[in-house]
Amino acid sequence: MALKPETTVAYLDGELDMSTAMSHDPFGPLAKAGSDIIVNLSGVRYMGSAGQRALRELQRDATEAGGSVSLTDVPDLVSELLGAAGMLNQIAIVGEHT
Repeated sequence: MALKPETTVAYLDGELDMSTAMSHDPFGPLAKAGSDIIVNLSGVRYMGSAGQRALRELQRDATEAGGSVSLTDVPDLVSELLGAAGMLNQIAIVGEHT
């Protein structure tokens, strides 16, 4: 996958739940500008429904603006949660699961 100059790589760490997922949206402006965003989830130990919703909204905003969102280094626990939520077919995963 070739990276565009407008590609941002975001490294998330810790828990992605209601208290952290919506506390601020640093990637929203990038998504709405049509940037490609790669979200590295290797440091995520927990993801709740708010985290899933945040990823879904980020992807929607980026796609509507001509950009994209991809996930990389997805821990097995997070992959299972995304699969249960039906998101694995909706969002690109690049790289290996951890």
